[in-house]
Amino acid sequence: MVRSDFKFVILFALAPTFAQGADVVYNADVVKAECSTEWGDDFSMVKYCMENRKEGQRKFATMVANASEAPIMVEAFARCRSEWGEQWDMVAYCGSQQIKGALSLETHVDGLPPEISSKIIDSCSQQWGVDFSMVAYCTKNQSEAWRSINN
Repeated sequence: MVRSDFKFVILFALAPTFAQGADVVYNADVVKAECSTEWGDDFSMVKYCMENRKEGQRKFATMVANASEAPIMVEAFARCRSEWGEQWDMVAYCGSQQIKGALSLETHVDGLPPEISSKIIDSCSQQWGVDFSMVAYCTKNQSEAWRSINN
């Protein structure tokens, strides 16, 4: 069962606090310094590290640009950016996990009574905020537990 009201909440619930594109700038000097500190004289690994981060920045910039249709995701992406800084490969991974989590929420509560679905999602959202990977994990666990004790 597809709950269109749930999709509306996910797509439009909160206004963004992270200006789109404003903080998605690749700073080659910072990335080079961090990769050099991490890998020292292993220049092939420094290069690999820098390339991965550049590709991560490209992917993350695309995610942020596409978030105009889902403003709440911009907040989740801002959390990723804050957590991982210039480690763009990790920022992009975090962003992809947020998308995956947000898209899986409806699946986890599918088949539950609407009031139980809402209660679970509300509870997990209050606990985890815009960390959709954790909201999804919480929702999945709570839904499985409800099914276990009610079926």
